[in-house]
Amino acid sequence: MNNSCLVSIGLPSFNRAQDLKHAIESVLTQSYTNLEIIISDNASTDDTQQLCEEFAAQDKRIRYIRQAVNRGPAANFATVLDGARGEFFMWLGDDDWIDQDYVRECVGVLTANADFQLACGCARYYRGGSFLFEEEPINLWQDDPAERVLGYFRQVNTNGMFYGVTRRSVLATLEKPNGIGGDWLAIGQLAFIGKSRTLESVHVNRSLGGASQQDVRTVMVSTYGLPAAFARMPFVIVAWKVFADLAWKSHIYKPLKRGKRLSLATKSAKSIIRRFKLFGRLEKIIEIPRKMGKFIAGLFARLQTKLILRTRIKRSVRKAGPSRPGK
Repeated sequence: MNNSCLVSIGLPSFNRAQDLKHAIESVLTQSYTNLEIIISDNASTDDTQQLCEEFAAQDKRIRYIRQAVNRGPAANFATVLDGARGEFFMWLGDDDWIDQDYVRECVGVLTANADFQLACGCARYYRGGSFLFEEEPINLWQDDPAERVLGYFRQVNTNGMFYGVTRRSVLATLEKPNGIGGDWLAIGQLAFIGKSRTLESVHVNRSLGGASQQDVRTVMVSTYGLPAAFARMPFVIVAWKVFADLAWKSHIYKPLKRGKRLSLATKSAKSIIRRFKLFGRLEKIIEIPRKMGKFIAGLFARLQTKLILRTRIKRSVRKAGPSRPGK
């Protein structure tokens, strides 16, 4: 295929200079060459600035943006999308890399199929350079938009689809991914707008480093400001956000009637809870007030029993009357 369409690749980064080099090189060596790379540096304190400026000086396809202060991950992801100029767009993690034909294969799907909104490769996951697993491919080819959305939420796990190629003009109409589950909401909305395909011939290679190596509770509390009690079950929060987005929040689902929206929201949220085996954990949380209620009810029952006994004793004493002298 020819390289007539410009593809923008957004690369948000923070303090990952060593890994970022690999990510940039994987883009520059793509077989599809009509590219631009937008790097947003979230006020890194390592060698990120020097590395990016050196790359930008060598290849005019690179645009480097340095934030004066750390604006958080959501704003950094939004910056690279806002600065993109290509017909197609994709995000790439600063410690990830893509196969040489990744962009070419994904763009080929979108240019050949006007009803498709997303094309991605299979996601492979590594830790410390060692291969861990490959994500199961998700294909959303249903003609019914609601079926595509439900199909997505019934299958999504690590969500490598988020790093696929999309039509930038459509992606720009969605709310920017923000906070835990924001990437799931974005792909769910894209699934409603159009079909999606996962190519098994190319891969986005993802490194489970940085925050993903920390304790999940620590990440949820420090990054998203969640109370520790809720941070123990992040997918409960994701399920709630999915429900709210589908039921009333997102304008993307307005074509659906109210009843259909609520039904889709309920089915999608329940599928997440079931797949991540959260019912048992939810029951434990629910059991806390239940146990408290039983304890309090037990106290009242015991108190009531004591009051009844005391009342009966008093009545018995009154009936017997005062004792008479000499008897």
